[in-house]
Amino acid sequence: MLKSLKGFVILSALAGLVSVVALHPRTAEAQQLNQTLIRSLDLYVTSKCVDGSAVFQVRNVGANKLKSLNFKLFKVSQNLVVSKRRMSLNKGQTATFKVKNAAIIPDQIGLFIDSKQIPRKHQADVSVKCSS
Repeated sequence: MLKSLKGFVILSALAGLVSVVALHPRTAEAQQLNQTLIRSLDLYVTSKCVDGSAVFQVRNVGANKLKSLNFKLFKVSQNLVVSKRRMSLNKGQTATFKVKNAAIIPDQIGLFIDSKQIPRKHQADVSVKCSS
């Protein structure tokens, strides 16, 4: 699994970013890249800063469709929800979330994912700070 995950990371980096709203150019270098595998949900999650925006990418790496996933973007230190969405992810499907103007937010932006079928303790699965 680790070997295939390393290959996935390389392929993901080359694939570019597809936003839920729009396509974004791949011209900017990421300041930092945070990544994790949420084993209970079979999700591979990354976060990075691109052109002053926080970009979170979630990929279903499991064998099944995941229904009714809750995605919450929040300011980590204040536990203040910035955005939330509920959606399903098919096997192999990727969803990308973007927080514009994250460079002017003096806090880390975190992403938490859970579902009714697999409840989890609320904490940032990945986070990124785009401000200096």
